[in-house]
Amino acid sequence: MNKKLWLFLFLGIFVASFSYSLLVMKKDDLASYFLEGQVKKQKTGKRIFKDVELRKLFELNYNLFLPLMVKVDKFGSAYVVDYGDIKVKKFASDGRFIMEFGKGKGQGPGELLNPTDIAIDDSLSLWVCDAYNSNITIFDRGGGVKKILKLNVPALRISLLKDGKFIVLKFTDFEIYDINGRSLLKFTDELIQRRFNNPLFWNAFIENDGKFLYFILDQLGYIICVDLKDGKVKYRVKTIDDLAPPKLIFIDVNGAKVTKLKREGNLQFLILNINLVDSLIFNHVYASGKKDELTIVDAYSKSDGSYLYSFKIPEKFKYGYFDGRYYYGVR
Repeated sequence: MNKKLWLFLFLGIFVASFSYSLLVMKKDDLASYFLEGQVKKQKTGKRIFKDVELRKLFELNYNLFLPLMVKVDKFGSAYVVDYGDIKVKKFASDGRFIMEFGKGKGQGPGELLNPTDIAIDDSLSLWVCDAYNSNITIFDRGGGVKKILKLNVPALRISLLKDGKFIVLKFTDFEIYDINGRSLLKFTDELIQRRFNNPLFWNAFIENDGKFLYFILDQLGYIICVDLKDGKVKYRVKTIDDLAPPKLIFIDVNGAKVTKLKREGNLQFLILNINLVDSLIFNHVYASGKKDELTIVDAYSKSDGSYLYSFKIPEKFKYGYFDGRYYYGVR
């Protein structure tokens, strides 16, 4: 079958099934996705703010049109996914713009259509997940295309392992590949299976420390730790916000049923990035409301997911990255 025809059929079936699942879902159904009894709650019910000295705070703003993600390499250079021109922008550790990766929108070598995640390896090569093109493009440190790995299913998130191996989050499971794109291990979890048919589960983040994979479901407020040896879940815990199921609202737009999720409360907390530093998980949280906006970093223990403390970033950034010393933010 023609590749384009297959892709359109797949997308058509997927959109239709996804839309149907939203239409038939009742409000009470959302609560069942929270796996009550299987997810540990935090001991404290509110944030504990402490003073954390940021050695430096860098604002990344040069030539950015629609920034949606920030990652940092081992030397402190920052990489920003810019959906405005479908490229990745690199900044020096002091915030100066250095270069950009990608040739813009397209399906040719070095071109991108829907970059969903990035990772930087020890050689400073940039790995870019492109869900629409169903591939991972590896750019060398100079911006040239080093390798393109074709996958049978779009990769939504990526986390790098040693020896060129890497983990991707797909629609319903995780998969570990070698440097040539050969599958080595596939594993899943009940929550990962459910996210395919539920709008709550679409946004997620993954990182690993070589032994365990840390999986964050921001809309549900879950931190899940998975053992990379066998794919078994070590723990599931709720974040400090302990989010309750949002209301599922159906509205009519020009005769069509549209589903929206609505949360109660003045502030809406969104986890927009995570990273691992030593024994800690840092969640970058953006809290927005009618009267206020806050940028917060929450710290959790890697060993059991327990909440430890939080600190506020002095300025308001929607997207950012804290590496344990410096904070890199974009508005």
